[in-house]
Amino acid sequence: MIPSFYYRIIAVFIVILICSSSSVFAFDAKQSEVLIIDELKLDDGMIIAQIILPDSVQSSIRPITAGLFVKDASCTDAQLIGYGQVKPASDGQTIIPIYGQIPLGSDPETITVQAGTNMNDKFPTLCAPYISSAKTVELPGSSKSIADLDSWYDSHTMDTTNKSRYVIEDIIVSSDYIWSSPGSLIKPEVIVTNQGEDDTSITPVQVDAYLGERMLTPEEAQISPMMSGEKKTFILSYNIPSDLDYGAYDLTMVIDPNLLTGKGDVYSGGGKISLATPDDDSFIGCAECWAAVHKN
Repeated sequence: MIPSFYYRIIAVFIVILICSSSSVFAFDAKQSEVLIIDELKLDDGMIIAQIILPDSVQSSIRPITAGLFVKDASCTDAQLIGYGQVKPASDGQTIIPIYGQIPLGSDPETITVQAGTNMNDKFPTLCAPYISSAKTVELPGSSKSIADLDSWYDSHTMDTTNKSRYVIEDIIVSSDYIWSSPGSLIKPEVIVTNQGEDDTSITPVQVDAYLGERMLTPEEAQISPMMSGEKKTFILSYNIPSDLDYGAYDLTMVIDPNLLTGKGDVYSGGGKISLATPDDDSFIGCAECWAAVHKN
């Protein structure tokens, strides 16, 4: 019969192994500040940034997605400003341009932002393993107001080699999503035409979505390149931020928000999306909750 003190020794040894494993996992989860936020600037209520990736990505054959966020005390709560995706350059710097609205609730004087990526095509959060250092920019004068997306994109163009011209013709929202909840998924249909030249690139075209002034987190938010005159319907999907207030919101979508084809297009449609449900127990006895829902 094995003496009991041997069992104690074995138990201590197992505990040491578990603690060592936990330390390894914690080390693996440590974030690396390898991204650089370059040319951060404000333009009539919009934030524009260039995210420089490290030279090590040159060996990657997969597209890389990076996001720009409002720096928060918790990386899980960081509000999304904008994001972009590129295929790494085989030589030279790989840069991801990002355009987004100045978020609601920002400090009246400054905003502090931070970038994050998983170094792959998966959408990151600010808890991603690869981040930038935080960067603060002042909000002087007119920059303190939120951009009117439609008028901003209508008045801004970029000189690019891609001469495609994507236009959103319509947005269709199923009745399944007219009443939604914070943190839930919506799947709008978007009808798109290419009114420019053939898009012969292999890079998918990004489509952003907003409820009111709040950007939604993308799940499936890209469409395939299209030929000149082509018209297609795509079903995309987005997560509603879990901290978005109850209420009724317009759905706005922006195609090519980072101006990779030189011109973005904005369209609002699909009807109001209300963040509440008639049988939501949290609404019982809460007049303010219902007032927020019906305010629009």
